[in-house]
Amino acid sequence: MMNRQLFEFSAAGGDTGVPANGLLCQLRWNPTVVDTGNNATMVISVLPKQNDTGDGWVIYSKTGGLNANFIDAPRQAASYSGADASGDSGYMPIAFAGDRLRVKVGSTSNIAGRLYAWFKDYE
Repeated sequence: MMNRQLFEFSAAGGDTGVPANGLLCQLRWNPTVVDTGNNATMVISVLPKQNDTGDGWVIYSKTGGLNANFIDAPRQAASYSGADASGDSGYMPIAFAGDRLRVKVGSTSNIAGRLYAWFKDYE
């Protein structure tokens, strides 16, 4: 079974999802208002502690390209050095066990859109 979370932005900012269980299988971004400079950024983190952001880590980041639809399938990083581990390393999907996604979209211009995240239940 698949579950989906939706993060909707009407301007630059951040949003934290509800606890998720399963494997993060796919992300889809759909802009509704675009940053004409195409300089927007998206950073997605995992927050393992309820009501706390202190133990979170970045699993995905994208700079530019938020003025168009995209689909991506983040994967576990081969190692974590404390820097940006932006997925796409070709390993296993990222596992969630009550963890939350934190999505931040930043821009110097107007930007708005929806990020969908699909989770597959453990088998």
